[in-house]
Formats: sequence, structure tokens, C-alpha cells
Amino acid sequence: MNPMTAVIERGYVDARPHTLQLQLTYKCNLLCWFCYNSPLGRSELELDDWIATLDKHKHAGTLTISLTGGEPMCLRYLFEIAQGVRDRGLVLKTYTNGVLLADPDKAARYAGLAPFDTEISLHGAEAATHDRLT
Repeated sequence: MNPMTAVIERGYVDARPHTLQLQLTYKCNLLCWFCYNSPLGRSELELDDWIATLDKHKHAGTLTISLTGGEPMCLRYLFEIAQGVRDRGLVLKTYTNGVLLADPDKAARYAGLAPFDTEISLHGAEAATHDRLT
């Protein structure tokens, strides 16, 4: 059994959450026609609430935190949350449309967090390209 499989199996035995996905914001820089995430005037949690959530899940044994949204890069304190994930020794993953990472400063700041995984939506990329071409 490989080490990652062993960790996951141990989590099941101990009834610990392995991965937590945090939907940080409803904001997005694109308006993809297929998106299920609609703001509808809903409020978002403040930074302190997200940090408290990280602490609770670290204590519960969570290993991986996935940050998503809307578009997480639109959240003004995304980097503070992401740094909170890393400061707690948790694995950082992000789901993004990638558009805002075209900014070299933002891309460098994000890379400095040493994320384990960054998933970039091809649909979001297609929507951004479509908007520029029409």
C-alpha cells in the first residue's frame, strides 16, 4: 500500500475528515453560462471565521484544504486564508478559472504559497476567450 493510501485508510478508520472544500466567495470575474454558483445577495464569512474554520479542521485531523468559490482569486483576503492553510501544515489546493493569475504579482504571490495542486477550469478559460473574441 502506498503512503497516501495508508493515510486515507487511517482517516476512514479514525473517522477523520481527509479533505475539506471551502467555498470562499460567490464573486467571480466571469459569467459562465453553466455556473451553479449564483450570489443572490448572500453574505460571505469574514477572515476570522475562515481562520477559525481552519483551526477546527486541523484539530479534527483534516489533511487537505481545497479553496474554491465562485472565483477564490476574487476574494480580497484569499492569500491570508491560503497562508493560514500552509501555516497549519495542511495541504493547499485551489480551484480557479486562472484568469487573475495572469497578473505576474498575483501569480508570484500564489506560487510563494507552494500549493500542492491548482485546478484551472477549461470552461472558465473558454468563457474568458469567448468574451474577448466577441
